[in-house]
Amino acid sequence: MTDGAGSIRTIVLDLNGVYFNIGVDVAKPVLCRMTGCTMDEWNSALSAAGAQDYMGGRITAAEFWRGMSAALHFDMRMARRLQIAVNDAYRPTAGMPELAIRLGKDYRMVAFSGIARELFLHLDLTYRLHGVFDDFLLSYRARCSKDSSSFYRMLLGKIKCRPQECVYVDDKAENLGMAGPLGIRTALFRSVPELRRQLAAGGVRL
Repeated sequence: MTDGAGSIRTIVLDLNGVYFNIGVDVAKPVLCRMTGCTMDEWNSALSAAGAQDYMGGRITAAEFWRGMSAALHFDMRMARRLQIAVNDAYRPTAGMPELAIRLGKDYRMVAFSGIARELFLHLDLTYRLHGVFDDFLLSYRARCSKDSSSFYRMLLGKIKCRPQECVYVDDKAENLGMAGPLGIRTALFRSVPELRRQLAAGGVRL
């Protein structure tokens, strides 16, 4: 965890890769079997169908899945089955819900994620994320993504404290590198036990 002056008031957690596993990666072999495509063909179709625009809320789920069906030659009934398979592949990281709930007793909790609308609604309904987090900054609502500096500037408006009083946890170093120059303290996620050690060393009460 990066150093900073002042006590911590807000903790920001990534959803896809920190609070949850990266379900879309878990699901890919299943999706390829369902559609009869290779992994390379699936990844190429994602790009052609505008996966980043879908996660950023710039195209709808219907538009995205129409693009995928055109690229991989399946119908929209199959698209619904594929969406369900993706949703079902997401699981909370072992020990993370318990840690987040504990942190929420003393700190403001913000979820900050690049995520599509339909997936977020499923995860919120299934795992009651509004009972864990105080606020959310999500790519599909912000029409932005984590490779954009403006997304991180939006985060400053969500944390309700000075940047140095916030810790942002993500599993990708490049995302943390976008937040660091704004003064936000960062922690690279590897596992829940390692995150606990990082937070405790930074003065976070556990």
